Amino acid sequence: MMNYRRTLLMLPLLMAAVSVNAAESGASQALLKGTMSVGAANNLYKNSFVFSSPPSPNAIVSKVFWQYSLSQRQVPQGGILQVYLCQSTPNDCIDISSTQNGSTSFFSGRAAQLPFFLYYRVSGRVAMRYTQGAGDTQLMVNWDVK
Repeated sequence: MMNYRRTLLMLPLLMAAVSVNAAESGASQALLKGTMSVGAANNLYKNSFVFSSPPSPNAIVSKVFWQYSLSQRQVPQGGILQVYLCQSTPNDCIDISSTQNGSTSFFSGRAAQLPFFLYYRVSGRVAMRYTQGAGDTQLMVNWDVK
């Protein structure tokens, strides 16, 4: 009977050790530094995201969610709003023009600490006036540490 009790007493300690070694996961939220605004057609604009709480060291992206503030309705007739979500370099982007809020696994497996930013523009031959997005442009990065 004594061995049985020792086994039961050690079980919580073993479970604690397992949970320490288990994968850590979390989410980090970011807002766009500056407002999303366009002053001239066909100019490319860039704004970076700033994390309110950065991802853990060695965190790997699992999924990214976004919501941006500028909409196609704010663009003069004939103009097309193009929006690209990027991480780290201008060549590492996904076109998110068709949906103002959504999610992607495009960045999965990449380091979560690398910077995220938006490239955007209004393309076309349109008379453009200064246009600013209404509300915040947000990003949430779900990440794992294994």
